[in-house]
Amino acid sequence: MNASPAPWQDVAAQLRPFLARRVAAADLDDVLQDVWLRVQRGLPGLREEERFTSWLFQIARSAVAEHQRARACHPLSDAPAESDLAAEPTADNREAAHSLARCQRAGA
Repeated sequence: MNASPAPWQDVAAQLRPFLARRVAAADLDDVLQDVWLRVQRGLPGLREEERFTSWLFQIARSAVAEHQRARACHPLSDAPAESDLAAEPTADNREAAHSLARCQRAGA
């Protein structure tokens, strides 16, 4: 007996390319999971079944927008590497810190 794919697999097949055009490949599964969670939470409130597809893609657009906002507020590429955090401060860094401290004391 040849079983047909589950309905959610059909929906995932539609959502994955939509999301892939909007988020990095490394983030695709996380955003897709966020969409599924939102769908599960909102499904009881869906009143018109025939509007499911447009509702689903609106959820996906919202998840993408939230993901992009989060990435803009907390970009991973700007975070210092652990090796940078563990390194001894340089003379320039110490001088800058002392200069900043003097400015803060003068303004206080």
